[in-house]
Amino acid sequence: MAFPTTVLLSTEGTYPYFDGGVSTWCDALIRQMPDVQFTLLSLLAQPRARPAYQMPSNVIGCVPVPLWGTGGAGELRPEIGARRLHRMQKRLLNRASKREFEELFAMLLVGLLDEEGGNAQLGEALCRLAEFFVIHDYDGAFRHPIAWSVFRDQALRIAPLVSVQDVADPSISLLDGVEALRLLYRWLTPIALPMPAVSLVHASAAGLASVPAIVARLRYGTPFLLTEHGVYLRERYLAWAHVGLSPFARLFATRVIRRLVELSYAVADVVAPVSFWNSRWEQRLGAPPERIMPIANGVDPHRFVPQDGVRSDVPTMVWTGRIDPLKDLLTLIDATAIIREAISDVQVLLYGKAPQGNEGYEEACHARCCELGLEGTVRFMGYAAEVQNTYSQGHIVVLSSISESMPFSVIEAMFCGRPVVATNVAAVPELVGETGRIVSPRDPQALALACIELLRAPSICEELGRKARERALLHFTLQSSMDSYRLIYRKLTAERREAAAMGYLGNGGWMGDNIPVQKAVTRTA
Repeated sequence: MAFPTTVLLSTEGTYPYFDGGVSTWCDALIRQMPDVQFTLLSLLAQPRARPAYQMPSNVIGCVPVPLWGTGGAGELRPEIGARRLHRMQKRLLNRASKREFEELFAMLLVGLLDEEGGNAQLGEALCRLAEFFVIHDYDGAFRHPIAWSVFRDQALRIAPLVSVQDVADPSISLLDGVEALRLLYRWLTPIALPMPAVSLVHASAAGLASVPAIVARLRYGTPFLLTEHGVYLRERYLAWAHVGLSPFARLFATRVIRRLVELSYAVADVVAPVSFWNSRWEQRLGAPPERIMPIANGVDPHRFVPQDGVRSDVPTMVWTGRIDPLKDLLTLIDATAIIREAISDVQVLLYGKAPQGNEGYEEACHARCCELGLEGTVRFMGYAAEVQNTYSQGHIVVLSSISESMPFSVIEAMFCGRPVVATNVAAVPELVGETGRIVSPRDPQALALACIELLRAPSICEELGRKARERALLHFTLQSSMDSYRLIYRKLTAERREAAAMGYLGNGGWMGDNIPVQKAVTRTA
């Protein structure tokens, strides 16, 4: 009897609860592999999120894991029950249990914070803690005085690196320490949850989404495939520049996430970035070159097709995406003011909405439009249910991001025969090639000049659009992308079956073999 391939797809802040490029990729991946059974483990910022996608029938379970907004990890495990939870909490009173947690927590912090801490030590700590929390209460352990005592001692390893008013301060305040420990407690929630028995774990990003995959790989020998859409670590650096963390908490967060990213690259059987640009970061952070297999995103060429003409005689630019600081709409708005001086009747159609937490940025975009007198020029069109119909409304498609991976909006626009003016970030130049214009990010003047050039030359636009579709058909079809993933799935699961037949499920490294797999309780979203 042939058993179906089962995959745990681990995501962070994306599918199936939020729209965006990664979610588009996840949905296509699942739908293109109806013979594979998927369980989703979705890390969320807050509980009570509602799915943005109608999940395919081969999704057999969905486990939402809110990292914030809950009373603790215990709320995510209703199968435990009050009696068992009481026993798990009571075990923490045992002297041997406290001593074991103290040892493991110190090992974890050394692996995360010490410059000399290695991947082996960090991997072992995560796996042994995951085993510890099978019979001990995760919330109770982190709230125990031992956790604070160990954390305080280990955190002093990086305290001298924090500069306050240009003077190195080797101490950390109580508030700083609590803030950092709280981050760690929330981020490691997945290790307190039971893992489903699957053929393969596929993480959609390094870092937090890879933690379940790391534990499964090292503890059970489960193959681990890592897809990198953007560069997770780089995007965290950009995000934390605008977050109100204390200097110590920011340094702590940076060190922890970097270590988890490095461990993700070291443990993954295959690292599959969506571009060669990503692979340079991955190698720099320790990914073995022989395990890196770039797989470009793909689009269905039958869904995104050129439409005759443009629906408007007015020179029109189209932008699609989520309203987010990384998309840098403020630069696009500033560029529009420059474009309007040269082309008075230009209009810009912005399709998309702000995800939860970005409402303030959307308000700032509206305010900038009012400040520059662009209310009638820049139009916020909201969410587009049929995104393929948006591209034909413009003569050119524009992307103003300061950080990207391999944006679907660019590929979709190319399939629709539209030239793209985009910023020189990540894989965007690899996508566009000679079929559009590439400018420096955060440069409204350069963006404006490139748009003016194309809007004033309809024949050039038409020729570039034709070449864009040809290039997309050659390199970026959905079929070729999914075929590559299917081959990796088959290869990794075949190796897993061969290892199982030989009675060997571990990796010969940091943990013992044949540790019993805890069956996960999945909940349908």
